[in-house]
Amino acid sequence: MTDRVVAKVEWLVGSDQALAELGKKSTEKNVLIRTLKKAAKPINDQAQSLAPIETGKLQISIHTGTQLTRRQRSSAYRAGKLGVAEVHVGTVLSRGLFQEFGTVRMRPHPFMRPAWEANKQRAEQIIATELWVEIRKAAERAARKRAKGL
Repeated sequence: MTDRVVAKVEWLVGSDQALAELGKKSTEKNVLIRTLKKAAKPINDQAQSLAPIETGKLQISIHTGTQLTRRQRSSAYRAGKLGVAEVHVGTVLSRGLFQEFGTVRMRPHPFMRPAWEANKQRAEQIIATELWVEIRKAAERAARKRAKGL
């Protein structure tokens, strides 16, 4: 079962138009990815600190990225849930899933959900401020490139 997170985001009004003015779709996507990675950092850091320390492999396997495994990617495409830009925080170790939710023989020891719950407001604040910073930087880079080409 997957949980859906729905939020009304009013501070992004106008950002889609500002992103479109950057020109290329790749630039738009890169701006969004850089912003989302900055917002995901506190979640990633806290998940690492909450992960159980047995061998230490689970802690170091928690990372932020844009790539999914082949299985995750196919299920996301089938569900039609992939948007313009996505950033994921998690682990590739199957043991992480067992730690988070438990098994028949093992009690759950959640570390991802508490990290998300504790930092989701902070992530929204980071997105609200950093998105405009990244848009401004990208616009300045584009202006410099145009000036150089003239």
